[in-house]
Amino acid sequence: MKTIFNILICLVSAASFAQGTGSISGLLTDKETGNQPLPFANVTIKGTTKGTTTDFDGLYQIENIEPGTYTLVFSFVGYETLEVPNVKVTANKVTEVNTGLGASAAALDEVLIQVVSSREKETALLLEQKKAVEMKQSIGAQELARKGVSDAEGAVTKTTGVTKVSSRGVFVRGLDERYSFLTLNNLPIAPVNWENKIPSLDLFTSSVISKIDVNKVFYSNLYGDFAGASINVDSKEMPNSSATKVSFSAGVNLQSLDNDFLTDKENGELNYFGFGGVDAREAPAALANENYNAPRFTATGQDAVNAFESDWNTEQIDTPISTGMSISNEGVISRKENGDRTAYYFGMSFSNDFDSQIGNSFLRNPQGSLLRDIERNNSFSYKTNANALFSLFHKTEKNYINFNYLFLKTTSNSVSDNYGSYPSTNADLLGGDSKYLQSYLSQFQLKGTYTFNPLNSLDYAVTYGDSEYSQPDNNVITLEELSGDRYVFASNSGRLYKYFLDSENYNIGGHLGYNLNFETNKSEDFNTLKFGGDMNYERLDVYNRYMNVQLTNTGRIFIDPNDIDGTLNQSFLDERARYVERLDTRYLDIQTEVAAGFANYNHNFSDKFNVLAGLRLENFVRTLGDESIPAQATEQENQADPFEFSKVFVLPSLNMRYSLSDNSNLRFAASKTYTKPKNIEIVNITRQNSLGDLIQGNPELENSDNYNVDLKYEIFPDKNSLFSVNLFGKYIDKPIERLVQNSGSYIVTIFANTDQAYIYGAEFEFKTTLGYLLKQEQWNDLSFGANVTLMNSETNISDDLMNELNLTNSSRPLQGASDFLLNADISYNADFSENYQSTFTFLFNTYSKRISRVGSGSAEVKYDDEYEQPFNNLSFIWKNKFNDKFSASFKINNLLDDTYERTIEGNGEQLSNLSYKVGRSLSLSLGYEF
Repeated sequence: MKTIFNILICLVSAASFAQGTGSISGLLTDKETGNQPLPFANVTIKGTTKGTTTDFDGLYQIENIEPGTYTLVFSFVGYETLEVPNVKVTANKVTEVNTGLGASAAALDEVLIQVVSSREKETALLLEQKKAVEMKQSIGAQELARKGVSDAEGAVTKTTGVTKVSSRGVFVRGLDERYSFLTLNNLPIAPVNWENKIPSLDLFTSSVISKIDVNKVFYSNLYGDFAGASINVDSKEMPNSSATKVSFSAGVNLQSLDNDFLTDKENGELNYFGFGGVDAREAPAALANENYNAPRFTATGQDAVNAFESDWNTEQIDTPISTGMSISNEGVISRKENGDRTAYYFGMSFSNDFDSQIGNSFLRNPQGSLLRDIERNNSFSYKTNANALFSLFHKTEKNYINFNYLFLKTTSNSVSDNYGSYPSTNADLLGGDSKYLQSYLSQFQLKGTYTFNPLNSLDYAVTYGDSEYSQPDNNVITLEELSGDRYVFASNSGRLYKYFLDSENYNIGGHLGYNLNFETNKSEDFNTLKFGGDMNYERLDVYNRYMNVQLTNTGRIFIDPNDIDGTLNQSFLDERARYVERLDTRYLDIQTEVAAGFANYNHNFSDKFNVLAGLRLENFVRTLGDESIPAQATEQENQADPFEFSKVFVLPSLNMRYSLSDNSNLRFAASKTYTKPKNIEIVNITRQNSLGDLIQGNPELENSDNYNVDLKYEIFPDKNSLFSVNLFGKYIDKPIERLVQNSGSYIVTIFANTDQAYIYGAEFEFKTTLGYLLKQEQWNDLSFGANVTLMNSETNISDDLMNELNLTNSSRPLQGASDFLLNADISYNADFSENYQSTFTFLFNTYSKRISRVGSGSAEVKYDDEYEQPFNNLSFIWKNKFNDKFSASFKINNLLDDTYERTIEGNGEQLSNLSYKVGRSLSLSLGYEF
């Protein structure tokens, strides 16, 4: 800690570097034709040689201008020349000057001068939110950096109504990841983990993000498969100038440093960077993907000893220090005087993390008595994330084309260490899970807009992506402890399992949309009709094999937990144990097709009131193919039955905006959407951990229908401020829920449709500066904001369904929904000198208790609902900038070191089911821009 602060002090006193340049841009209109764009006019900076001409749309831009104050000169043949004095240019910002020319000179009060930034800036996104007809929230790269957010998952959890649930991703308005949809640049992408509906948001690091839109309201341009939010990640935007940026980071989780951090023995040097993990855990040829129709696998004697590349043992890492690095380069390939421009962006990054959970867990009967007491329930996870983005941009007077290639690769090497007692069997058990996950995504996109004239344009896009998700040779171990630190693997209490899973997925998608603008005398803005279509095809192949160690000629064998391989191999050679494949679904072929047509019409009844009405017809087809049943189907007891689901969803939407004043809006939205189950929720693939808990799919799951309504008031007092109140309500027909059934000393997780659910609440958001509140500009450097969600939810279940699923409560809150959510931040910008600026930020978030597992049981014994208790997180970020070239930041996460806990009611009191800490973490990053 002391070393880190010493480094920071040195950085603060580092030498200065050269200052950056700014630019001037804007729109020039023709006053003689009713303020239509004026093309081919001259725009120059008085007293310099810098200048340009306006393009066909009256737009212009002059770049690479040294900071200072200038006079801008507009001229056109037959029109009076206009000089605009006192135009201030600021480094790395764009000063926007909008005006008009006519036969007589314009008065200077008709000239609009403002400094604007890219859509990555907070102020630009607030302005976009204010003007948009649709309700949406956006968070840009600037806000991500200020809040120390490193990925898209962290970004969306800073918006109202969104929270992260441990190991299950983000929940929006109480609805889990199943109820959300994800696009990249408004195009669907290939799912990475077949167990999830959308790729995990933490895959998308800040190095590839321009901004993120969180659409909690549906309109017909969006895919209709969501009830929580449709989240769009925009990759880096077209650059205006050349720049190269590099950064390095290092960090440590203090809890991981203080405990014996465990990993499997295959985590070699290549694994440190996320490569080579699958090769080091290669399965026997008989278990290869192409051999999914092979006979049931068995191995005995020396064949069992040599069967697998990896072993069962784990090892300790002494210094789990996280590291990261990134590099990006952007530039303009060509630029013409008429405004035509070709540019590129390339960036790549790598990071790793050493995370830990240190705690205990319990399993109780309905009366609160212990069935399972795991006094040591620890887990350690080493994760890597590598990504690369390459983008090409070309802009002309009529055409804009953008090509993107995104590559993401992640690995996770996790080991659990469990020890505890099972009172029901009067046994003490030692358990461990060793799980290696690897995934990658490769996505290509080509998109563009062709503008025929100011009233007509065409949007087009195509995408292709492929991804792979692998779980090679994951191990599950449970041993029974005898006296004297001796352990045995027994057929009635032990587990020695190996899992092999590999999923391959690809998608092909496209979009075509035509925009028609209509002039109206009731508003300065156009009425707009947009219509078109979307399509997305996905193919998923899942290969799955499930092994266990089976005892022969004995009821138990002794195992040394410090040398599992040595003692187990001897049992293989003594023919007291062998590998046997367990019966499970070996292969899945799932195909999903979405074809949609949409139309929406935005009508301006006046300058204050406009309505966006839309309709989307979305044909959804999902097929589980015949190939999912191997030739040995008669031998396989747990196979997936083929099926096909097909339905056309009719999805109307209505968005209205009424401008109460120049800086306030009243909005209303209503829509219908749907939700489909995740793939893992509908197929028979079994997974069991070292505690015996397992998960099973349900092929009988149905889609949910969602009915949504929102009413919002918002006011933008100045460019840095927002105050809003949003009332919302949802009705969900046949919601999909995650249910838990206790079976003695282990837990079975299943999925089912309940009858109906209601969600309603209010979201409050504000962000402002102390300067605005005090009406004193010198206090604008102190800014703060918060968003609060108050929510109520209710799931109603019929008597028939209660009896069928053996549920405990017929009416309860929706699983994962908290009554209260809070995100808050406060920042102070300190300009110590012209060449050194600092930003100090505190972030806090919390939530009220929520159901983590829905209670169920048997006809005779019912378990109550399990609740996740509040977790309070406080973070601190200190960012420093030296002359727009050199940067340094320091972050402390989880300052409060709160405890994550899940509880269940027993004997009239709340009893702990799971409790652990994740530890405080420190990180330091350095950056330089050329």
